Amino acid sequence: MALNAVRQLRQLSIVRYLSAAAPELKHGDVQVRRTQETKASNHSKADLYKFYTLPEHLKSELFELGGIPKVFKEQSQIFNEAAILVRSCMVELVGYLKQVDKLEGVPSPRFVVYGEGGVGKSLTLMHALQYAQENGQLIVHIPWALKWFAYPKEVSLSTTKEGMVDLNIDAAMWLRHFQLQNKKLLEDPKLVTSREYVWSPREKSEVNIPLRELVEHGISRVKYASDVVDALFQEVKILSTQGVCRTFVCVDGYNCFFTESSNCKPEDKSKVPPSRVTLTQSVLNLVQSDWSNGSIVLGLSPRANLPNRRASHLPLYILKKEGFESIDPFVPIHVPELNSEEFHNLLNLYEDKKWLQFKHAREEIAFVTKQVAQKVYEYCSYK
Repeated sequence: MALNAVRQLRQLSIVRYLSAAAPELKHGDVQVRRTQETKASNHSKADLYKFYTLPEHLKSELFELGGIPKVFKEQSQIFNEAAILVRSCMVELVGYLKQVDKLEGVPSPRFVVYGEGGVGKSLTLMHALQYAQENGQLIVHIPWALKWFAYPKEVSLSTTKEGMVDLNIDAAMWLRHFQLQNKKLLEDPKLVTSREYVWSPREKSEVNIPLRELVEHGISRVKYASDVVDALFQEVKILSTQGVCRTFVCVDGYNCFFTESSNCKPEDKSKVPPSRVTLTQSVLNLVQSDWSNGSIVLGLSPRANLPNRRASHLPLYILKKEGFESIDPFVPIHVPELNSEEFHNLLNLYEDKKWLQFKHAREEIAFVTKQVAQKVYEYCSYK
């Protein structure tokens, strides 16, 4: 339902409730179900439908430069608390990741997180990222890939791949994101490059240099950032396969790589599709299962598609044949609308924060929002 229609319904409901003299809630009337377990690795069925508070240090260590959905970030700032609801899809995904981490030498499996818009897919990815960090894994995280193609900072013709274009500023910014997320791990002396990289007749990176130096080169020499990202992904696959590290790959909005157009315009001002962007080829190569000792988690979103292809959230429709075949086989992780227990505990939180003003509004909210978490937030936050 369109937001203006939701607002009209809410205004009508307020009049109805006021005319019925519905009693206002008092602080402390409700009990928010919470778990004291803040580690994603330890969440189990006993923690389902309960809130936990995201540890403060993770905001800077994992999500300083992206990864937190806009709506959740806004809610956290208003409530002064990053309260995450533990859901069955989160526990299911982490359970699979735990099983994968016990295996060695097997191809890195792919997990595809999908669902309707606003149901909590990005929060599910956040929970999985928290698990990876808790277990000392090298993290390769692309928070919202669509930003590269919808709002590119700079577009230039590639000097190393004919017919392709580079997004070097975006690539350098992503390298900084990678650097922050893996700050401690990049100090490991075993993380070194396997070959020499020549960037120009005067610049090259020697073999066996620390991986952090490769990353720093891409950040400081922005004109080579796209090529550095490609080299980094190759090195990560090699290091992981050799058993030097375990790697966790996470891409949100993966389906955007298979759309027909973008806002990327090189010097001739013609729009190029994502398939002609060098970063796309680097990512598609990274998510192949030709390396081991890792896990690949991909988030799909109707919003990452063009407006004319958002009718369904199912993987085959969203990805189309080419995209689907690029990651087949995979383990599907469906993120549904809130169930009854999740929905009521979310409203308990809103009542506790004095966002829900009337006791008898729950049925109306459930009907209007269809228990989609983002719609519940938007509806309850409307002034």
